Amino acid sequence: PREASAEGVTLYRQEKITVSQGDRMRFSKSDPERGYVANSIWEVQSVSGDSVTLSDGKLTRTLTPKAEQAQQHIDLAYAITAHGAQGASEPYAIALEGVAGGREQMASFESAYVALSRMKQHVQVYTDSREGWIKAIKHSPEKATAHDILEPRNDRAVKTADLLFGRARPLDETAAGRAALQQSGLAQGSSP
Repeated sequence: PREASAEGVTLYRQEKITVSQGDRMRFSKSDPERGYVANSIWEVQSVSGDSVTLSDGKLTRTLTPKAEQAQQHIDLAYAITAHGAQGASEPYAIALEGVAGGREQMASFESAYVALSRMKQHVQVYTDSREGWIKAIKHSPEKATAHDILEPRNDRAVKTADLLFGRARPLDETAAGRAALQQSGLAQGSSP
């Protein structure tokens, strides 16, 4: 998703899907201007030509995805990723977890928490190695903070800042500083 990217670039693959009355659908991208909320669940009320009418139980919307590009970020909602389902509180969840291949990089306490805490009644976990997965989520490496990711530490900049801060002197100890204090009315004994 765009929010997870420093560059603000999101890639999508356009696919043609067939929907029928009663199908569950979701918006795959938020669009505040149009009131679309990513992963909100809607039911198909009717299909007519190139338009589809959806209802979430409170609102009804008629979309024409073929004609309106902003309305193309919809998909069937029978299966959603655990991260996509955050806040959805579904009654049931099926999690595919593991440690083989690419799944090894995703096995962590945090991902397990997300996968196991999204349902109201029942969760079922499928894994390639129960013991390996449990070991991986128990020994998750320390993760970087959001600040570390968004503002990666630049050692040269940190050293320069430390050097400048170490050489800093109070304003009243330099001629330029005293002039700035005087001009702003902050010099001792002066009033604006």
